[in-house]
Amino acid sequence: MIMVYEIKLSEDDIAYYNKRSINKLFAILGIFEECEESGDMSPFHSYLDRLIIEFRGVKDIFDICTFVSIVAILDGLRKEEQLNHKEVKSIVFHCISLVKKGTDEK
Repeated sequence: MIMVYEIKLSEDDIAYYNKRSINKLFAILGIFEECEESGDMSPFHSYLDRLIIEFRGVKDIFDICTFVSIVAILDGLRKEEQLNHKEVKSIVFHCISLVKKGTDEK
């Protein structure tokens, strides 16, 4: 059990959240592709902002190194001016691997 905002979460709850987190991270790639096609990156930046806020709010689920890495990477991705599909894909899969590995270490 882990306490997050005075709520007890079981291992199953955490595993479910991690799966959802991976799905949210993977969605970055699709959103980037759509924004790149339309020429409007604002939905991409908004989505990254929301993910950063969410991950900051659930820092107790991830170990500290994983938490810092994911938030820093997403923030850096948000601030990067010239992104291409290959870079975004690499970053997304790196973040997914951090979630998978980081929660195993907790």
